[in-house]
Amino acid sequence: MKNIIALVGFFCVFGSTVFSGDISPVRIPPSFDVPKSQNKRAVFVDMKTADYRITYYVKNKEASAASILHFFMPESGLPIIDLVTEPNSVYLNGVVVETKEIDLPNGGKVRVLDREVLRGPHQVLIQHKIRHGITFNRRGVKQAFFMSDLDDRSFLEQYLPTSWEYDQYAMKLKVEVKDGRTKQKVFTNGRILRQTNTEWEIEFPEYFNSSSPYFHITAASAMMDEEFEYYSSNGRIIPIQIYKKRSEVKVDLRKFKKKTIDILDNLENDFGPFPHQKVVIYGMNMPGGMEFSGAIFTGSGALSHELFHSYFARGVLPDSGNSGWMDEAFARWRDHQFRGVNELTHLKANLANRGEYVRATTRLAYKEGANFLGYLSYLFETQQNPNSLKDFLREFLTLRMHQTVNSEILLQDLERYFQQSLHPLFRDYVYGGVEKGQELPESSDDLEDWSESIMHLKLNRKLLESYL
Repeated sequence: MKNIIALVGFFCVFGSTVFSGDISPVRIPPSFDVPKSQNKRAVFVDMKTADYRITYYVKNKEASAASILHFFMPESGLPIIDLVTEPNSVYLNGVVVETKEIDLPNGGKVRVLDREVLRGPHQVLIQHKIRHGITFNRRGVKQAFFMSDLDDRSFLEQYLPTSWEYDQYAMKLKVEVKDGRTKQKVFTNGRILRQTNTEWEIEFPEYFNSSSPYFHITAASAMMDEEFEYYSSNGRIIPIQIYKKRSEVKVDLRKFKKKTIDILDNLENDFGPFPHQKVVIYGMNMPGGMEFSGAIFTGSGALSHELFHSYFARGVLPDSGNSGWMDEAFARWRDHQFRGVNELTHLKANLANRGEYVRATTRLAYKEGANFLGYLSYLFETQQNPNSLKDFLREFLTLRMHQTVNSEILLQDLERYFQQSLHPLFRDYVYGGVEKGQELPESSDDLEDWSESIMHLKLNRKLLESYL
């Protein structure tokens, strides 16, 4: 009973947000008819704020989450707020409602609040148990928000309720560990506002989306870390934290530190000041890694690739799975020293015409996408253009930093920068040989081998748990 009263109080305190103006200019996916319903529409929301609270009960080996979300509905219908785990209870505008998973028009599933609401501002309290990416022992808890852009529903929705990548919103996270008998440590790309031995308050920037936040709690004694400062080219002092498992003898923090400084120098020289408030690196003994906004987990060999993603992927943010090819293609093109190629290795490629509701990045981005960019680079060079594709990339990152983008925005900015039409090339090598939105034969994504996507491993649960 005490927990219910506390949560109602929590709901009332955070339920006082005042909404002003209309929906923000985000590119929201189109609403769609809910399968097997009577004229009900599922509507993607414009999230405004999220206040998350996670409580770890070590003795009972249980993690509970309570989330207060404020959002704007662009039209009447069922609000889409995704969460892989089924909630225990949901209060929409103070009224108990159910949720349900529904099928998306082009495959996959998503969760909706099963109550129609009108266009306008709303608030919801969602309570659920966290069961993914977490382990307990008798002394404490280990959990990390490990994510993947190569699988469906593998961003924040694995752990906490959220909207999709198109949406950017302010997040706060309160964490408490109860009944623990060991000192815990938190690693995060958010700003830690307050911390004690058992509680943490974390605030994430307003430009973050569902792929951005990094959070890892574990036994302090299990990790080694090194903290230092990086002096950015714009005068900022950026705190850097590199850590590893104490048992990981093949990971050398000193080498990681030197390499990180060299890479940041190179990135700032090429693309401008580092775009986030801090750098957090979890060094692992593995060939690939994964990026967050100002944070990564990675092996030494993928360090440069993953840090680049703090500029393109989690600085400039793709707004959907259809847009994810861009950051991976640019990262692989950079891995290949921005090399131009005089021919395309494929007849056509569908990188960004895979349906309105796709969330995973195509694996074709690593090879076909990078080859397409190499060809564009060669094309501009042979035209004796005074500016190169690398020059454009710096301008693009500066112009679009902390915004969500898609292929149409990239095409628009490329054409404006180079003063020529690139539509036919995008039609064939980005949209699969048809106009954007037109239907294609079944994609060949599943036939693509994993040799070119080694930088982002297909992480299974067993591998993830070994690094908690």
